[in-house]
Amino acid sequence: FDFGTVYNNIAWSYCCLQKYSEGLPYAERAVALNPEHDYSWETIGELYFFLERYQDCIDAMTRCLSCDGVDQKKSALNFRGKSLIKLGKKSLGRKDLDAASKM
Repeated sequence: FDFGTVYNNIAWSYCCLQKYSEGLPYAERAVALNPEHDYSWETIGELYFFLERYQDCIDAMTRCLSCDGVDQKKSALNFRGKSLIKLGKKSLGRKDLDAASKM
């Protein structure tokens, strides 16, 4: 049984309800329990994005993309690209957004 997935599902539920701060501790626990789970990294990255923690989002989505068998590649590239743009790194951000749009 994978408790990391359970914590990730709770975090994702809070994200869907737009209660980003409430979901963050569950997402943090999810990646701690299962650091190779791309869905968990994508969830925490999305929460960081909506909390305007753009560098944390970039770091989480980069970690998501490094996981084996990444299912969340398009989403990770989208959020990382948007975060890069928010931080003024427009050309890097556009590269990620272009790559995501081709998927």
